[in-house]
This record gives sequence, C-alpha cells and structure tokens, in this order.
Amino acid sequence: MEQKDRNQTIDILRGIAAIGVVAVHSIQRGMVTGYEGNIVFKLICTYNMPLFMLLAGYTLYLSNPNYDTKFLIKKVKRLIIPTIIWSYLLYFLKDFKFTGLQPFVKFPDGILEYTKKLILYPDIIWFLYVVFVCTFIFCIGKKLFNKYLPIYLLIATVIVSLLPSGYLGIWRIKLHLPIFIVGYYVAIYKDVFSKYLKYCLIPCFIFYIFMASSWSFSSSLPYQWLTAFAGIIIIYYLVKVVRVKVLDNSFSFLGRYSLEIYLCQAVCLNIGIGDGITRVISIFITATIISITFAYLSKKNKYSRAVLYGAIPLQSTF
Repeated sequence: MEQKDRNQTIDILRGIAAIGVVAVHSIQRGMVTGYEGNIVFKLICTYNMPLFMLLAGYTLYLSNPNYDTKFLIKKVKRLIIPTIIWSYLLYFLKDFKFTGLQPFVKFPDGILEYTKKLILYPDIIWFLYVVFVCTFIFCIGKKLFNKYLPIYLLIATVIVSLLPSGYLGIWRIKLHLPIFIVGYYVAIYKDVFSKYLKYCLIPCFIFYIFMASSWSFSSSLPYQWLTAFAGIIIIYYLVKVVRVKVLDNSFSFLGRYSLEIYLCQAVCLNIGIGDGITRVISIFITATIISITFAYLSKKNKYSRAVLYGAIPLQSTF
C-alpha cells in the first residue's frame, strides 16, 4: 500500500506489538531469573506475537496478491533473507555484553554447528520464518484449492498439528497458523466482526483476567489461542476507544517500522543501570531509543534497507 493509503489502526496495533517485543525482552534481561512469573511479562506474552501474526494474516488478504511464484520470491526476500542476515549478525555479536544475547540464546561452537541449528531449530529470528511458512501454505491453497480454501486450511491445520514438534519450528507453526488464518478471515468479514465483536468485550475481559495470570509457554494450544484472542480483542477496543492524537501518532510511527524494530532490538538488550525494576525500565528505554533510531536511519538507505530488511520500498509491509 502507498503511504497515503495506510490503515492507521493497523499501524497502531503493529506499534503496540513492536514495543511489546522490546518490553518482554527488557523484563527478561533486567530480571534474569523469575521473569516468566512476572505478571507484566505474562500479560504481554499472551497477546503480543499472536497480534503480530493475526495482523500478518489480515494484511495478506488486504494486499490481494496473486499467490504465484513471483509473490513467493518477494516473500523470500522480505522474510527469509532478513531472517538469515540477522541470525548470523546475532552470532557474530553474541559475545558483546551490550547485546544481552547470552545466556538467553544458546549459541553452539562453530559457524557450521550454528548453521545446522538454524536449519533444524529456527528459533532465533523465528517470527519471520513462521509468517513465511503460513504464507506458503496459503499460496498452495489459493492456487490449487481456491474454491475449497476453508476446507483446505482446516486440513492443513490438522496435518500441522499432527507433526512432531521437535524440529523446523513446528511447535511455533502449530500455535500461530490458526491465528494467521483467523486474521485472514477477519479481513474478509471485518464488517461482521466489527458489528458483533463489542458483545464479546466483557466476557473476553473477565476470561483474560482469570486466565492470563496462569499462562506459560508450556500452556496447551487451546488455552494459548483463547487467551491470545481475548487479549487481542481488548487491545483492539482500547485502540478504537482511547483516541489520543499523540499516542495514535507515536504508535502509528512505530507500526511503520515494526519489522525493523523487531530485528534491531535484538542487539541492544543489555544497556541499563541498577537492578530489578530500575534495570528493566532503563533497558527498555535504551533499547527502544536505539532500535528506533537505527531502524529509521538504516531504512533511509536503499542498500541497507535491501540487505537488512529485504525490501527496497520505504514503507513497511510487516
């Protein structure tokens, strides 16, 4: 989409999700131990990456692609190339203390072993990889089974759910493919969702309050899906109801750089002062400022934009 045609609500939601990534990583680095039990950490994790994934499915429909080889090549450039570039960049920066990569990310000895790990366990820059896989699944469905796309997607989801979770990021695909699909159909039936979603707000809020505090990375998939959708609905209504121009503009700006912030924040997550909450807040502030500044400047140059983010156009399509 051209800049003038951008949907501000989508950008705001992307901005909230992008700043959420920085927040959870800041809590993780600032607290070091016990962060998974932190209620703020839990609340953000329940909806944050699912929100990103739902928006990816939503904007896939809005972009109205041809789902052909040319489209897939574009997605390889936009999603897979940055995944590869940044995965190796993180490897070469792993020993610098300011990155805060270790011990939260396990790096094997040697570049060959690391390459093997990236192939078998794509868990470093995992989100872009999962978006590509979901998009690839859609391309097959649209080209071969377009008339029966809902049935195909249901079968694809069941097949993915039956695959062993140990390799190729399958467990992340199991979690996020249904959310991606929901995002796609929310875009198709957005008027219907907008009309009736308000009746879900209070039940979602009550459910979310009770369930989010018990959330963990090991929670069952239905539990994570329901909690994620409840959180996303609450965030959506907050965005629609709380209209403060300075907040709208700020989050909208962040949303236009969501992919870049997601990537850049990974290398500046241990620049802070003090201990406990002071360190968490200071890391969050520095990581936010540094990642936004680097993302903004590096995106201005067409060469760094192409190499680091896999895109020549200035606007973000994340």
